[in-house]
Amino acid sequence: MAASKKRSISDMQHLDASSLKQDDDETYRLMVLRFHQTEDEVDRNFLQTALDLGINIPQEPKTTLDLITSNVATLDLNPTLPEPHQLSPSPASESAHTASDSSIEQMRNGKTPSLTATSITSASMSSASSYKSNYGKVRKGFRRISRLHRRKTMAVPVPVPAVPLRTSSMLHLSRPGLEPRAITADQISTICDSQPHAITTNQIQTLSIPRKQVSSAAHNAPPPSTPPVPLSPPLRSPEEETMETLSARRRSISNPALKKLRTTQLQEQLRFISFEASQHRLMRTKQLQHKRDALSQYQEQERDTHSRHTDALSSLETRHLTAEVDLQRTLQLERQACDTRLKHMQAYCNPRSTVAGMPSRVVTKSDYRQLEQQYHIRNGMDNLNASRINVLREKQGKQQERIVAKQETELEALESSFERQNEELEAKFREEEIQLQQEFAERKKRLVRRWTLAEAIERRKLEQAMGETFEPLPSITWSSDEGGRGKEKERALEGPGKDMNLAYDAMNMI
Repeated sequence: MAASKKRSISDMQHLDASSLKQDDDETYRLMVLRFHQTEDEVDRNFLQTALDLGINIPQEPKTTLDLITSNVATLDLNPTLPEPHQLSPSPASESAHTASDSSIEQMRNGKTPSLTATSITSASMSSASSYKSNYGKVRKGFRRISRLHRRKTMAVPVPVPAVPLRTSSMLHLSRPGLEPRAITADQISTICDSQPHAITTNQIQTLSIPRKQVSSAAHNAPPPSTPPVPLSPPLRSPEEETMETLSARRRSISNPALKKLRTTQLQEQLRFISFEASQHRLMRTKQLQHKRDALSQYQEQERDTHSRHTDALSSLETRHLTAEVDLQRTLQLERQACDTRLKHMQAYCNPRSTVAGMPSRVVTKSDYRQLEQQYHIRNGMDNLNASRINVLREKQGKQQERIVAKQETELEALESSFERQNEELEAKFREEEIQLQQEFAERKKRLVRRWTLAEAIERRKLEQAMGETFEPLPSITWSSDEGGRGKEKERALEGPGKDMNLAYDAMNMI
């Protein structure tokens, strides 16, 4: 029963929050935007109009998770790297480079299995991770990206093409009179070791062309022909582009339709700032009222606690006094009984007259001892009664101290509860403020996007109607500092009639 009651209370609070959110959105739509339709419908209409006019609408930026997922999905982990084009060596140098080619081939074959194994492992990991959660996909994506980065930066041995050396035939052609000289294997290894760096494609082409062929190609080259006429129009100079941009901007600034649109947007901005200030003020008023209610409730509980404690102490003191009076009365009765007993014993031990015919009374030593004991009891009764009263008072004092300490603990617990409640309220107020700021940031972003789209639609209509280009108007500034924001809010709160008499200065937008 209690669980259903708590659940019903939480449901009611959730319904109240959702109804307040709907009322806030409705107030924002009517007071700031002044739309008869919902904001989603207006945005859809703007978007459809822009698409009909052929305006390129930029996509919304994706989140980091979407970007990583898309990058991982489009990632190609192909271990086969494109090899540069190898020119076939001349028959004379083919035998000389057998050792170097074989060694390079061994190096390449030595590196290929590990690379292939790594790629196979990464492919198996990617296929296995597809059955996991989205978080697992993202982690695998990070691993793949880092592995691909290491693979790219890793020094993969590229097969060095056969560089034609100066053989005997080439020496005979270039320098007649010189005898051909064979190249040993040691010289081949020295030549190969002297070039440890990777050779690019341009270097390969440069090294693999003999000098004789280069000179003959230079002599047999056909005469340069006239350059072909470009199909695209000639590029304009930056000065011409700047002048055209300035003229298009002036046309946009001086156009009545765009000026009217910008005036409407500025009025909407003032209404937005005014509504934001009113919402923040309303939120702070509610928070202050919550704090006052909590403080008044704490003060009332404190007063009730103090009153209850005072009544408890008063009742305790009354009980203590009653107990002390009862004890004194009891001690007094005991004193009277002791005195009466002492008188009877004195009369028994000291007979003053004898009755005729009656036997005489004999007083023994035991009677005298009892009389002496009774005197001793009477003499010590005052001290005994005083000590008994002191013991009672000490016991009552300790009891009162325990009760006072308990009351102080209760007051401290009440104060701690109030402080904890106050801290919870502060945390809740901070969350509400952050949520309100985020809500207005989203509204502002959506409003600016709608302004940009409306301006683009208006410019496209003017371009189609007038046949001239129009540059975008300067963006509407929003003061980020507190001073500027305060001035804007004060200007927005000066009066609802002033936003109708705004004078739009076109030069302020440049």
